[in-house]
Amino acid sequence: MLKKRVFAIILLVCSVFIFSGCFDYEEMNKLMLITAIGIDIEDEYYKVSVQVVQSKGGTKENTVTMSVKTAKGKTMTDAAIEIQHLFSEPIYLQHVKMVVISREIAEKRLDELKKFTVFIGSFFDFNIVVAGNSTALEVIKAGSSDETLNTMEASEVINLNTIAAIPPSFKGYELVSGKKDFVLPQLEIYLNEDDNQNNSEKKSKNVIRYNGGTVVSDTKAVSVIEKEECTGLLLTAGRVSECKITTQEGESITVISNDVKINLLKDDSVNVEVDLKIDGDVSSIESVEKKLSETVQNTLEKLYFDYKCDALSLFDKYNAFYNGKYKDVKDFKDNIKNLKFDCKVKITEHSNRNVTEEGESSNESTD
Repeated sequence: MLKKRVFAIILLVCSVFIFSGCFDYEEMNKLMLITAIGIDIEDEYYKVSVQVVQSKGGTKENTVTMSVKTAKGKTMTDAAIEIQHLFSEPIYLQHVKMVVISREIAEKRLDELKKFTVFIGSFFDFNIVVAGNSTALEVIKAGSSDETLNTMEASEVINLNTIAAIPPSFKGYELVSGKKDFVLPQLEIYLNEDDNQNNSEKKSKNVIRYNGGTVVSDTKAVSVIEKEECTGLLLTAGRVSECKITTQEGESITVISNDVKINLLKDDSVNVEVDLKIDGDVSSIESVEKKLSETVQNTLEKLYFDYKCDALSLFDKYNAFYNGKYKDVKDFKDNIKNLKFDCKVKITEHSNRNVTEEGESSNESTD
């Protein structure tokens, strides 16, 4: 599961420091890792919150503590530097798995976020998401634990990182690369209604769920699309792995992988072909293919025609294949109404084994 992989990374980092001789035993026990960052705006100051994971103890009695710390600054970077002053030990930003931003930052401050992304780390391999119905700080707190944990428990409570790969994912390196049109996943907080839990389990009062996406066009958030529409966008992303999709009432599939081909024609027709490998028990492959094809078609038409969001980077594709078909992005978007989408989803491999029912993790999206 993804959360176990995250904790495995933490253990790997610790072991590297031990065997490389960079840290002695005492220093290794003081290692502080930042696994998630939340960014809000308060009184014209940036408020940056971090989820801090700290390993303590020896190899036999190793425990992990998790805490959330917050600081303010005139810039995001200033606030992050202030957080370091709250600790006597150095903190490490290179292991951030997710950055949660408030809706206000999505609407007005994405340029500042781009600068901060460069500050976080050299790989930028973290997901950027929007706090849908709360502040980024509240999302960070809901995904953290104030308990002292052993190593097994720790792998079960880094909740924020179980959300990170839920579609449509958007990575830090994509923001740094200058991509201006995209959809950011939205996370929302709900009251945990699971009353049948085992008393020995540590459950959060709040749970975090993926619910739709924030549409960004020309570096500004312009609207929101629903969870079903995000499924359509996900299927065009070409990087799906073990994602559960509910196709109709009572039936669901687990998309193991997808292969996407986008064919451009000079009459402004855009053929989108998606081949899926799936697991799951479905009554009719044809009905699933038809429903998913409609979902992809409706999603792309809404993004391009309603919001002028070039989520598939078609401007670059047209100019690359047809030698400057449009003068610039503005020219492309002025003529975007002429595009004609033809989307087809085909299931090329199918088994009745649903991996999500056998205990493996999945990223759930509802169509």
